[in-house]
Amino acid sequence: MVAATALTWAYSAPPLRTKRWGWGANVTIAIPRGVLLKVAGWSAVIDIVDWEPWYVGLIFGLFLLGATNTKDFADVEGDRAGGCRTLPVVLGVEKARASRCPSSSCRSC
Repeated sequence: MVAATALTWAYSAPPLRTKRWGWGANVTIAIPRGVLLKVAGWSAVIDIVDWEPWYVGLIFGLFLLGATNTKDFADVEGDRAGGCRTLPVVLGVEKARASRCPSSSCRSC
């Protein structure tokens, strides 16, 4: 839990503020909220020495690694002003949307 707290803090707080680092932000969200949260919940009922809780956590972590970019579309101007190099800031909204949803028929991404 200490590691999850530290990584969550590092996302927003100086001096690290990994939110500014593009994929670094995704990693600092995916590890505590994906991997470690699932393992911590598992540890409340069963021992975590086995591979199974870590495997489940890894699956959720990989999902969050990709899914966390979607939150960045809501505040492109604020991220740009704050020096955050999110995918929509770096690529532009349309190119970032296309990279998240390569099908040209998918407009809800």
